[in-house]
Amino acid sequence: MTDAASCGPSGSVRESLNPAEVSQMRATWFVLLASMSMVVVMACADGSTGTRADATADSPATIDALVTPDAPSTPDTGSDAGMRTGQICDSCADDSDCGDSQHCAPLTVGGRACVPTCGSDLPECPRAFNCIVDVAVSTDTVCEPVGGPCCVDEDADGYGQGVGCMGRDCDDANDDRNPGVPDLCNTIDDDCDGTVDESDPEACDDGVDQDCDMDVDCADSDCAEGVACDALGRECASGACVCPGGATESMCGDATDQDCDGEIDCADMDCDGASCGADGRT
Repeated sequence: MTDAASCGPSGSVRESLNPAEVSQMRATWFVLLASMSMVVVMACADGSTGTRADATADSPATIDALVTPDAPSTPDTGSDAGMRTGQICDSCADDSDCGDSQHCAPLTVGGRACVPTCGSDLPECPRAFNCIVDVAVSTDTVCEPVGGPCCVDEDADGYGQGVGCMGRDCDDANDDRNPGVPDLCNTIDDDCDGTVDESDPEACDDGVDQDCDMDVDCADSDCAEGVACDALGRECASGACVCPGGATESMCGDATDQDCDGEIDCADMDCDGASCGADGRT
């Protein structure tokens, strides 16, 4: 056996290395370790998971993914869910039929209806309502209609919100707009039917252009000759509303208003001094 070899603990032969060889091996190992580190860093940068067996356990992203998010709360759909939706002056049987801050009140006219509570110091009630204490309704002060039907009608045209109204109003600040008026040719829905300037047959006796053709009453071709154009007996003739009997009372004893002025026989000034009956009265 030469001096260049010796026996190890297990009896194997281990060659002796000189210091230069040892330094060379260490440098080689450092290069290999550095190369492996770069591979791992590059693998993580491109989204791969690496090769460590415990990478999943150490990864914060994986831990976050394992946490179950809070389940969204289920909306309350029971009988007590949400606010009451009744409106002022709606018909009601009890308070449950009315909106929040409202009570079901017996009315002088029109059965029972929902009425709002109010502050006695600074009441805010609809027009024609008073803020009162009605012990039959509640200990709260409430807005109740004054001796009339329950109708929230701010423009006093009879149309609005409630059981006491003649119908719903599409503009409760304008009494010229409601379901009871004709629709004019003015680019406005006057009669609240959802249609602007609809074309209706010409009425011939009201001074309104119903068919929006810019011609009114007898001037409109819809109004034929002889069609009545007022309540006193005038008729359409040549595009004008005229009295067929003329401009004066021609007979004063026939119970007929020839001049369409609403006065008959001796009641008409045209018959002053004339006989107005078979008995010779004048």
